[in-house]
Amino acid sequence: MALPAPSSIAHGCVPQLVPARNLPRVRARRPSRDLPKSFHSSLASSLQRFLDLKRTLGRGYQGEGAILSHWDDFLHRHYPGARKICAEMFFGWTQELSHLSPTVRRDRQRLVRNWLLFHARDHAGTFIPDLLSFPKPIPAQLPRLVSEAEMALILQAARQLPPSRTNPLRAETIELGLLLLYCCGLRRGELLRLKLSDIDRNQCLLSIVETKFHKSRLVPLDPTVVGYLEHYLQQRGRRKLPMTPDSFLLWSGRHSPQVYAANSLVSLWRRLCVTVKVLDAHGHPPRLHDLRHGFACNALQRWYTQGVDVQTKLPHLATYLGHVSVASTYYYLQLTPELRQSASQRFHQHFGCLITLDEGVV
Repeated sequence: MALPAPSSIAHGCVPQLVPARNLPRVRARRPSRDLPKSFHSSLASSLQRFLDLKRTLGRGYQGEGAILSHWDDFLHRHYPGARKICAEMFFGWTQELSHLSPTVRRDRQRLVRNWLLFHARDHAGTFIPDLLSFPKPIPAQLPRLVSEAEMALILQAARQLPPSRTNPLRAETIELGLLLLYCCGLRRGELLRLKLSDIDRNQCLLSIVETKFHKSRLVPLDPTVVGYLEHYLQQRGRRKLPMTPDSFLLWSGRHSPQVYAANSLVSLWRRLCVTVKVLDAHGHPPRLHDLRHGFACNALQRWYTQGVDVQTKLPHLATYLGHVSVASTYYYLQLTPELRQSASQRFHQHFGCLITLDEGVV
């Protein structure tokens, strides 16, 4: 199931790294505002009860908690002491979301609406916004799939990253992380949470523990990827860097719960893509999550090439990716030109003999 590491290209083909300040801006700059660590408006207790309820039901609600903090801060700034929610409050808050896409605005408004429904159970007269007044979601952005040759260029550019003050193996760390995303289809958060105790070096397995949907799974590695992993761990040992079981695989020396914050990893990925000109039709770098899409499509293409029954393999792919069902896996399968040709050839092999031309028909 796992993909092999991309073959290296000829040396000297990778340009100098693009400075981070020269990256194209994909989204409008968000207004910066430091939010308190806890709710502080007059409705803080209700917001906290709602958040506690969701987390008790098994939801992480980390991002949702940040959105509710933004809503809470708005109430504190503009309506101090308010005990009742009216339409003016809600729509005033939505004006502060104008820099976001319609889909993101809709998602945030729906979250606050869910809290309003919760709050209205004990507070009659609470304003409940109409869903029809929310922005219409825009179609999901199609992934920009990264080819094996392009990924080889990106990895080669990653080797140019200079060491940081805290991590002498910064280039090797990022190269290994991107390699695991490309070859194993891991989610970004799964990669960042990997610890050395999650690696079975004898059986070449990664243990992904309690990830999305509270699922755990084993992820086999291709032998070529195992070679990169072993080389990285040997370098860590030689440099006397942490090798205890609870050490993160992508170690950086920083005092933080995760080695690389998600935003930092994304920023490095975008910088590498711009350096080697792996861009989409709008001149923007692919999303880091697009590597997961590419993994699913590459797995499908390999099965067509090997001549196996693809339909019987899809449950295996869903399990490898950590999906609840095959239906979730279909979202990642894009009809690339290669897949279209392979599927057409497979159809012709099985049913081409049944298609005949009637006499006299040109």
